[in-house]
Amino acid sequence: MEPKTQCYKLETIFFSTLDALRGVWNSEHASNSLLTIIFHKRICSLGQEGLINFLDFDEADQRCWDFFAAEIVKNPTAAVSRLRNTLAAFSNRNTRLKNIFLPLNEALKKEQNPQLLLQFLILLDDIEFSSQVISIADFGLFFNECLYRTALSGGLNGKKRTSPPTINQLMVALCSPKGGEIIYDPTAGQGSSLISFVHHLPNVDIIAREENPQHVALCCMNLIVNGVYHADVRCTNVLIGTSADTIKVDYAVAHFPFGQYINSDIIKDQQYLSIPFDINTPRLHCNALFIQKMLSKLNKEGKMLALMPIHFLSNGGEDKKLREFLIRRDLIESVVALPFGLLYSTGIPVCILVINKNKAIDRKEQVVFINGANLKVKAKTKLYRELTERQINQIAEAFHFLNTENAPGLKDCVVRIPIHQIILNDYHLDAKRYASPFISELRKLESKGSLIKLKEVFKKEQPSLWFDNAFQDIPYIRPQHLGDSLSNYLVDIRNCPNTSTVKQVAGQLIRENCLLIKRSGKKFKASYFIFEQKPVLVNEDIMTFRVNEDKVLSEYLLMMLYDDLFLQQLNMYKSDYQSKAILEEQFEALQINLPDLETQQAILVDCKKQLLKEEENKVEKLRADLNLGKQKAQNEQYKIISSLQHELGNKLPAALMEFKNLKDYLKDKDADKTIINLNDPIFPSLEGEKTDSVDKIATVVERIEYILSHSINSLDATSDIIKADRSHLKLEICNLKFFIEELQQLYAKEFFNMLIEIEEDEKGEELAIYAPIDRTQMTTVFSNFIENAIRHGFVDDQKKYTILFRIAYSNEKQEVVIQYKNDGRSFPPNFSFDDFIGYGNYAGNTGHSGIGGFLIHQIIDNHNGQISYQEIIDSRDPYKVQFEITLPI
Repeated sequence: MEPKTQCYKLETIFFSTLDALRGVWNSEHASNSLLTIIFHKRICSLGQEGLINFLDFDEADQRCWDFFAAEIVKNPTAAVSRLRNTLAAFSNRNTRLKNIFLPLNEALKKEQNPQLLLQFLILLDDIEFSSQVISIADFGLFFNECLYRTALSGGLNGKKRTSPPTINQLMVALCSPKGGEIIYDPTAGQGSSLISFVHHLPNVDIIAREENPQHVALCCMNLIVNGVYHADVRCTNVLIGTSADTIKVDYAVAHFPFGQYINSDIIKDQQYLSIPFDINTPRLHCNALFIQKMLSKLNKEGKMLALMPIHFLSNGGEDKKLREFLIRRDLIESVVALPFGLLYSTGIPVCILVINKNKAIDRKEQVVFINGANLKVKAKTKLYRELTERQINQIAEAFHFLNTENAPGLKDCVVRIPIHQIILNDYHLDAKRYASPFISELRKLESKGSLIKLKEVFKKEQPSLWFDNAFQDIPYIRPQHLGDSLSNYLVDIRNCPNTSTVKQVAGQLIRENCLLIKRSGKKFKASYFIFEQKPVLVNEDIMTFRVNEDKVLSEYLLMMLYDDLFLQQLNMYKSDYQSKAILEEQFEALQINLPDLETQQAILVDCKKQLLKEEENKVEKLRADLNLGKQKAQNEQYKIISSLQHELGNKLPAALMEFKNLKDYLKDKDADKTIINLNDPIFPSLEGEKTDSVDKIATVVERIEYILSHSINSLDATSDIIKADRSHLKLEICNLKFFIEELQQLYAKEFFNMLIEIEEDEKGEELAIYAPIDRTQMTTVFSNFIENAIRHGFVDDQKKYTILFRIAYSNEKQEVVIQYKNDGRSFPPNFSFDDFIGYGNYAGNTGHSGIGGFLIHQIIDNHNGQISYQEIIDSRDPYKVQFEITLPI
């Protein structure tokens, strides 16, 4: 059999068995057990071939699975005991495999059905494990992929312990290691990052450390099956390890766990610490500690790459101390910012920090910034994205050669910045501050002398900061009253409440023309107040500035404030300071392009023409939308009427005919004064006719009941659609986790698990995610999903199925994304998403109204949201039904 075919067969056996065990065994125990069995069979086969000559095998090792299979049905306890003893003896004889069978041992201790492994062993009998049939490279790829896939299906904890393959490949491309060099990973997990280095260059030396004993065992297995037989893998927490571990390395790479803290008294005496910390601090964030530990392991020419939350680049506290330490010693070679959504446990953007203790001469005293945050990466879903191989090569080429000729997505996004400039920027290392198209544009304008800071067009005297109590009934301007576009830049006082109608007021009394700027919030808002002998009170969350109209026209200034170039500056400041608010001095430091007054006026005229044209287009679009909406409403009415006619047009007359036959039968019985028997035929049997082929009274009654029940369900479902009209929408801001937890309680005693995963921040803490929803309508949506799974997807009585909700923010946090998944039976192959949301379309022979998807789609549309169905799902993914809902914030 061809090696690829044999590998594919092994993969099929593994994932099909894993699917069969799901819900019967703990999913982590099941995957670890199956992989351990595969690992042992493989190394025994390689031992027989003489390829692993450093291990001591005996006959018991080679035949342990045969004994286990023969005994498991007769005496499970004895079979498990013998297997564990055999594996323990093998492990004790071979110190390099110490505790390597821990995952299987832990599973066999806790799982009550070890005989379920028998079928797996029988299937494996058809697999040839020798290297002649499956090469080291192919088998290693298979094993590493299985570890990765099972980690992804293990819930949020599993996703935390694995690195996406594309991130690992990028790390390798940036390192570009040479043969014989030493690679060190302080938080190796299951070894996927290290395996990427092995695949790139097989003859590197590996040093791996990991705190979780089971992950250590899996990491050892992963390295051995990939041909790495002499790796130094130990179970330890490197942050509190002893000083005996003195080996120096060429490369240190890590994707250490975000959000991890440690008690400061535990690590205060560690030798790797280079930066003093406040001894009164009870707990320290581990980001800076891991960096210092990795730095201490590097030799004099060593290089380090660490995957970090992007907030590390601008945080204060211990993170800033670390940045200052690294920058002043000229250790940072590069900062590579990556796009949103590359990690599975969190949607936060990340970066790769490259530290080099022996920088090239042309890179000394400077940092290479590569801003890949805006690369158009491959979107698997709204939440999960991955780099392409071409983008990995482009980033690597930009890093090694500063070349972006073949990388249009990195144009103006790669730059070398002197260290002194970074120090002047308060040690900020966010790549977008130095390497972004808008930064490049600002530099061009600055070189022409066109840029000017806002404080130079504002008058120094600020408006009055007092409120005379004599004024008790004046307009009160709050942030929501400001304009959000250039087309409505004048504040409309008529829409503002008066102070007499507002319970709490605080702010500035304004008696002059002023520029009003919203201080906080995601969306920028600004307006201009023209004083017309009537003062106003401005809320304290609004900044006020007097404009020097000898330098800038107020309308031109507003136009510049809504320009993309300015808004990107503003968002950069908010991001740097991790706040949605901005101080007045920060706002005044932002820059605009300021020509002379005559040029300003000409630009304004062109802008107004463009705005007028856009408004005309909006009016035309509105007319078209109204016509389309009217047509859509008529179509929906037609669908409802057509579907009801289809559902009831044939069934109700049929029920009437059945009822008439029943009535005639009852009349005959009454006339004859005979006893009614439910097993009697509805019509007299003809001569020679088999009685089994004639409808019985009971059958007719059941058929009438079914038809009436089906008709009532159809009418009820149609009623639900009418009730779910947008006009009935009652929106309220809800914490979506709490909302789905309430739903979870309704199904707490069901035969399936219902899991809820929430996006985490850079500290590893769940985000509080809110969205405006109609609780009743949205409950209908998720109940339909769940009931559909119960009715049509969960068909195996022996399995414990899972329903998973994942809640996260989309990029830029403009939408909330809710992913719904279940691991039941998939939709029929010919059933499309259009079928799902179509009124009256059935997913197979269900006997129900077939409008659940239509109702779900209508409710999501009511919320101005979107719903999509993942039609192409990897065969190894346990979740065969996957939907994604986006709701606006």
